[in-house]
Amino acid sequence: MLLFVYLGAKMKKLALAALILGSSLALTACDQAKEQASQTTETVTETAKDVKDNAVEKAGEVKDNAVEKANEVKDAAAEKMDAAVDATKEKVAAAKEAVADKAEEVKNAVSDKAAEMKEAVSDKANEVKDAAEK
Repeated sequence: MLLFVYLGAKMKKLALAALILGSSLALTACDQAKEQASQTTETVTETAKDVKDNAVEKAGEVKDNAVEKANEVKDAAAEKMDAAVDATKEKVAAAKEAVADKAEEVKNAVSDKAAEMKEAVSDKANEVKDAAEK
């Protein structure tokens, strides 16, 4: 019976030791889970920050590219407008020159006709004068 009492006390100690060991393992596992959750949270936070930073950077690049393309289009349009203005100026100058040349031709033709008519009138007047004197 003493053996049972001795074994009973030993069993109680073993059961108590097992209970304490189990509790320690459970607490350790809980601490490890907390640590792992904390690390996971940090990793997710860092990844989210990296994604946000990359998105901001890409948005900036897209904006810069859009501004650059808009400036290129604006410059190209300005060049086309300048070319059109220059072409129009050249056409206007050519038209002015053509009108001036035509006006000069008309003036010369009118002057020549006036001189011919004056000469013809003078000749007729001389004929009439000569006819009247006879």
